[in-house]
Amino acid sequence: MKIDSEFENLSFHDASIDLVERSQDRLSLMISGAFIGAKHCQSQGQDWHVARGIMRFIAVSSETAVTCLHTSEVIENTTPEFPLDEIMHATFENGIFQINGLKDTVPWHEWAIEAEGFELVILESSKISS
Repeated sequence: MKIDSEFENLSFHDASIDLVERSQDRLSLMISGAFIGAKHCQSQGQDWHVARGIMRFIAVSSETAVTCLHTSEVIENTTPEFPLDEIMHATFENGIFQINGLKDTVPWHEWAIEAEGFELVILESSKISS
């Protein structure tokens, strides 16, 4: 299954990022633990747990990664090639995918990805019974 619309009906809360790859204008994240709600138009009316998948951001024009310190200071992320490994929140607004979360269990990191679109390629999933 491949999901390529309605980003707002996907949940990545507590999803892990296992690998980050870049090629030309694409950014790919190997993820585990995402959720597709039954309201999503491509869900076949079911809730799904995505055990493994590849999130591809298409036509990426820029990326920015920052770390928010406890002092309210925002600094450049020290590992921008792999800025976070656990997603707590992800949104898409005005052409920007905003992914926030943890790196090595330490909060708080923010990753802004400007891209034209996305596709979530599901490698392993299971239906969730209501």
